[in-house]
Amino acid sequence: MILIALIFSGALLLAAAVCCLCDFLLTGGLSWSLVVLISIALGWAVIFPTLLRRRKGLWISLAALTLLILPYLWALSLLLAPQPGALLFTIGVRAALPGIVYLWAMWLVLTHSRKHPVAGWGIVLLLLAALDVALDLVLADLMPGPALDQLDLLITAFLLLAGLALIAVDIARSVKNKNGAAALSRKKNANALFGGGVEPNCAYCANNRGAEGESPRCALGKSCAANACREYRYDPLQRVPRTGPKLHKERFSPEDFKL
Repeated sequence: MILIALIFSGALLLAAAVCCLCDFLLTGGLSWSLVVLISIALGWAVIFPTLLRRRKGLWISLAALTLLILPYLWALSLLLAPQPGALLFTIGVRAALPGIVYLWAMWLVLTHSRKHPVAGWGIVLLLLAALDVALDLVLADLMPGPALDQLDLLITAFLLLAGLALIAVDIARSVKNKNGAAALSRKKNANALFGGGVEPNCAYCANNRGAEGESPRCALGKSCAANACREYRYDPLQRVPRTGPKLHKERFSPEDFKL
């Protein structure tokens, strides 16, 4: 990934140099190339951390975008003509703020839903529907026509239905897996090897993380006071074999063991 990040940086640097050279040769100075330079700088600051550190760099990329987007829009408005520059800054700020909030929310949802990725993407679609409505509302006075037209409503409805469908699929899969695990657990518990006939005890539960000789410590954070709960799963490896009775040597002599 370091090599890819370096190649990416070199390509952007080469593109910036070519644009500056062309601008200087055509106009005798730097004008439109400055827009390219600040855009390349923003793109590098946002993309480079992710290329370098992959998933661990995503939050750095989001932080860079959050910190740099407003200065970038301000610099862009200064480089353009006064009227379009001011309008661009106004539209950019109004669109950037809800967009940044959405990107952070998306990152948080996908980061904390690794066990339920389908539901995570469903929530992302619901947030995208909310972003679509928010952008239409904050830009309503700057755009011709109604704030929410039929196409916007159709897109929002589609995103809502798709998001809810993904969440429903994930819930159905979770219920199915839970029922299957419960059935398998009941089948195992009917077998003597898997705890059939053994009175439940946290000391030999699969979730016990207590060291040998210590009190049971549940990995799920459950209380061990009741000595068993609905998450109890018998683990034969947790049981310590009973020691045999002590041999009283004083009661026997070598002749007792001769034929």
